[in-house]
Amino acid sequence: MAAMKKTFFLSLFTILALGARAQVTFLTENFDISCASGTGFPSDWECHTISSASPSGAWTCSGTDGRAGTPGMECTGDYGSAYHLDTSLLITPGLILSGYPGNIYLNFDTKTDFISGERLSALESADTAFDSVLSPVTTLAMSPVIGPGDTSGWVTHQIDLTPYKGSMFFIAFRYTSPTTYGTKWYIDNVNTTPWQLGVNNTAWQKLPLSVNNATGSEIKISYSVPSGSNYTIDLYDMTGRIITKRTIEAYQGVSTYTIDGLSLPSGMYLVRMENGILSGTVKAIVP
Repeated sequence: MAAMKKTFFLSLFTILALGARAQVTFLTENFDISCASGTGFPSDWECHTISSASPSGAWTCSGTDGRAGTPGMECTGDYGSAYHLDTSLLITPGLILSGYPGNIYLNFDTKTDFISGERLSALESADTAFDSVLSPVTTLAMSPVIGPGDTSGWVTHQIDLTPYKGSMFFIAFRYTSPTTYGTKWYIDNVNTTPWQLGVNNTAWQKLPLSVNNATGSEIKISYSVPSGSNYTIDLYDMTGRIITKRTIEAYQGVSTYTIDGLSLPSGMYLVRMENGILSGTVKAIVP
């Protein structure tokens, strides 16, 4: 197969020209439910495509190409046995982050098959058409930067969204492909979080984590670890406040743990489990 490459951008843009859209105060989208069958599309997300060909390429669900073989999103300009000039935008619901008292970050996992000069970039733009030379574009800092690691496996990247607190905006993963070559980009686990990734976050691996049951008094989680180790489990509310912190000794394989002794009002919470190498985050809804 000929060498393949693509350009993939991440853009932030305002609500002004997109009209009414769903609004959220955080993202916890792992695509496991919305893309479970490899079809469908995540709720309240959109795909906009600017193409030189019909049909055009687009962001689509994959049932097995997410991190750890779970469902995720993918995009390519190689379809119909030919490469096409495409710009495909995967657009989140509108984000309103004013409820966070501290910093707020965007985390997402990505990988590709081949990179040659191109990098994933973070751009801020008020132009919702993404093709106006009149609209100012600001490049946002991403950590770690896209590099060889993204071609050898999944990497978690982070963007500081704190400067955008108090305003409404969308996030668009913009993927541009030429007519002569191409490859796929994959995205999974798009989350806004109140914590910052550590210095060694390029070595972090995904920890499978799910919520079995959530009530006001306890939250029961399931997890799978490759070897025994001590793990910390943090429970956050949606302002980023830590409600409780636990340390457990986890054994190899699938296990459960109950965060008990709670007194939680109804609402959304985040559970994070990590040991410095493996980490996982999942939302818990208390009825």
